Amino acid sequence: MARPSKPVYPAPDSSIGDDYWLRYGTDPNPTVRERIVYLTIEELCQAGPGDFNAKDVCDRLGVKYPMINYYFGGRDGLIAEAVAMAYERSVDDLKAAVNAAPRDPEKRIRAWIAFDVEAARRQKGLGVLMQYPIISKGSYETLKDELHGQLQKAFEFYLAIVNILVSDIRTGRVTDIDFEADTVPRRKLLANPTIALDTTSVTWALHGLVMWSTGSHLVSARSSDPSFSTDLAVRRHINNIIAIARGV
Repeated sequence: MARPSKPVYPAPDSSIGDDYWLRYGTDPNPTVRERIVYLTIEELCQAGPGDFNAKDVCDRLGVKYPMINYYFGGRDGLIAEAVAMAYERSVDDLKAAVNAAPRDPEKRIRAWIAFDVEAARRQKGLGVLMQYPIISKGSYETLKDELHGQLQKAFEFYLAIVNILVSDIRTGRVTDIDFEADTVPRRKLLANPTIALDTTSVTWALHGLVMWSTGSHLVSARSSDPSFSTDLAVRRHINNIIAIARGV
């Protein structure tokens, strides 16, 4: 009886060199596992979880398909790892964007809003998945059971940044965000319950705009009403968010 033929794998993507990986950090030679996650983030941005095919990532890297099971336990585990990494990195990048903004309380809040909106436009399908992981049930279970602590830490870091922005716009000061996800000053940030609650309010208010910015809301993506200005609506909504932050 003839042995089954071995699978033939495509040649790796020649455009992926050492410089390619520097967009993800300072290491031009990440591990194979890291490379798989990085490219999965890219693929999810374009395809979303429904059309994502882990084999496409393997093909681009010249990696054998069984490596997905070896490293991640399957496609769902890979998606979960990509979501967790993308979310953590997004919050780290937000901190950098806020700290780099002009030292003016309102301009820093606008920098936060602009960062989140632009990230949503860039991430597309991945952005929706990060906010609503239940749309990929298998990866959702992994995120909930195995990566929940990692995501919770990143989310608390995010809320801490917004808390400081809300507090600053009410006091007129500018507070450096000099802590990391592991050193969030929870007790200090919760000392003012009103600020803590309004932080939630402005975050919820921005959430709708962020989801709309992914381009996934087909019903409202193209208005047939010539009198409706999307840009004007967005600017007004952002001003409303800032008004909530001010406590108006």
